[in-house]
Amino acid sequence: MASARQLFVEMPWRDVVSWTTMVNGCAKNGHCREAFDFFKSMVDMGLSPHEATLVSVISACGGLGAANEGKSVHGYLIRRSIMITPFLGTSLIDMYGKCGLLNSAVIVFGSTQLKQLCTWNAMISTFAAHGCGNEAMSTYNDMLKAGLEPNGITFLGVLTACARAGCVELGIKYFDSMHKEFNISPWTEHYSCMVNLLGAAGLLLEASEFIRRMPVDVEGSVWGALLGACRLHGELGLAESAGQRLLGLEPERSGTYVVLSNIYSGCGRWQEAIELREVMADKGVKKLAGCSWVSTNPTS
Repeated sequence: MASARQLFVEMPWRDVVSWTTMVNGCAKNGHCREAFDFFKSMVDMGLSPHEATLVSVISACGGLGAANEGKSVHGYLIRRSIMITPFLGTSLIDMYGKCGLLNSAVIVFGSTQLKQLCTWNAMISTFAAHGCGNEAMSTYNDMLKAGLEPNGITFLGVLTACARAGCVELGIKYFDSMHKEFNISPWTEHYSCMVNLLGAAGLLLEASEFIRRMPVDVEGSVWGALLGACRLHGELGLAESAGQRLLGLEPERSGTYVVLSNIYSGCGRWQEAIELREVMADKGVKKLAGCSWVSTNPTS
């Protein structure tokens, strides 16, 4: 981005396309604050952004969790009487969801006159992320009634919603319908959702058997889902197996050591917990520090 920024500065004349390129480039490369600043400068100069510009800056606000900035872009759309297209509606729903403003996301969804599959997916995923499983599944059913067919992203939202709501049988039904009704081959993420679904409900043996019967190679995210469920329910035997599998696939993943060590500690097996931490240190694996963004006064 540094080179792109330098070229942009050196340009003798900048049009909407060049500004949009910078906004989009910053957003895609994680420079969300800079993307918003480019957008603001562009508008201050009297240029009218394209839909692509608006989608990119709204996405940047969502990635930053910047509710106030996201609202200001939405306000710009309203003041300029810009129609909420399916792509703009989708980006706004996603942004408000990531900023924790579920009511605002629901209002945008309701006001988006032309809803494409991406719009429905955004609303389903937002409901699921906020723990509103029933609302997510109801939206999915409304989408089917509207004549749209789901895709893989739709089912990620639906299965996540089922896991959050504890709807095991319904989740299994949705998963089975992917291939039987819609000819969609599940992704690794769908298998992870199913392991989460079963594991969260305490069906650890069923989750383990589900993994054993998977027709594709089991990736780390699936073993990670099982390990997380074992931690939740204090199941040491399966946790050790899942942990070893996960470490075999991703030996530098610090979270595996930490979770497994915590499970040992929770079961009173302090020596194993200490030894695992020592192995982690010997291999030079460091626990990543957590961080979070806080947006002040993000009222809906």
